[in-house]
Amino acid sequence: YVGDNGVVDYAALLQDTAVTPVVVPIVPTATAVAPDVSSSVAASASSDAPETAATQTATPSRRGFFQEKREKRDVEPHWDAAACPSSGSSPGPVLTPDTAENFKGNSWLSQVYAQNAGAPAGFSRVYVGADGIPKGDSSSITQAIIPLSSYDVNSCKGACDYYNCQAFSVFMSRDTYVDMDTVDLSQCNNPPSVTTFSCAVFGSTITKDMINEFGQTKGDYFQTAIAAANGYVRDDIYRDISGYSGTTYPGGTTSNGDTAQYLLEVYNPNENAGAIGYSPEVCAARCDGSSNCAGFDAAEILADGNFAATQCLLYTTVIGQDQGNNAGQWGTDGKWYSFQPSVFYSK
Repeated sequence: YVGDNGVVDYAALLQDTAVTPVVVPIVPTATAVAPDVSSSVAASASSDAPETAATQTATPSRRGFFQEKREKRDVEPHWDAAACPSSGSSPGPVLTPDTAENFKGNSWLSQVYAQNAGAPAGFSRVYVGADGIPKGDSSSITQAIIPLSSYDVNSCKGACDYYNCQAFSVFMSRDTYVDMDTVDLSQCNNPPSVTTFSCAVFGSTITKDMINEFGQTKGDYFQTAIAAANGYVRDDIYRDISGYSGTTYPGGTTSNGDTAQYLLEVYNPNENAGAIGYSPEVCAARCDGSSNCAGFDAAEILADGNFAATQCLLYTTVIGQDQGNNAGQWGTDGKWYSFQPSVFYSK
């Protein structure tokens, strides 16, 4: 993965980490040992999550609900109130007409709920009133989706802090409480909708370009939809790690392979249970396991702005901030791989 010019081919490296974690020795004297990455290495929210926190649900359809509806247009809508269960009361306003098309990205919902919901301290708002949320290529960045009783940015920020997240989104959904797996769809496939409030917590930076979940089909007809979605990103990627002191390097990752041995490690969260999104704790575990590791440089790898993996640079000596100047590089696939900012942690 290292060319004759000493430059790492991140396109090939990240493609390979979809199969197995990869350790790349940058200098011949560095010892390349396959890392032991387990679910106990990084902070995991699943074991001690609050009762209100729901873990990631089943993998959603990757198709937009409008495409699904076109494919299912021969299915007729039915709702017999006498024969079907109650759809339940709605926490938020139900729109008229009560359709997914009317709900999706609704401008009134955006104006009333999203526009004035500013960023809490320590965060920046990166998109406003979107009609979807990021989900990554799988569950690789989503730490939790939590129901809210209202459009409450501060409560979602609190959940984000609990999960040690990098970003979060508050959004509204057109949904139903009717279990489509237990009702007669010939009578009950199109119940009145409910409008719910939710908080999605992410382990990586998010952008508007990463939004790829817009709604799903329940049963054979009912369409969910998303509106008034705001995204918030933490201003600093620094986080406390026991046994280390850290300094943020705004210019990017360090580059000092000529004077200090180091390893470059890339962790793709899809294949590493201990790495959901940006996971410097995994870098710390690797450094702890090496007797000559004095510190490490951790950064998100963003491919054209989208989170791809956590990068760990392990050093035998502490590298100063003046050498944290590697903002990124172009990959052989034509994408820009950004490493900016990074955090250097020393023992």
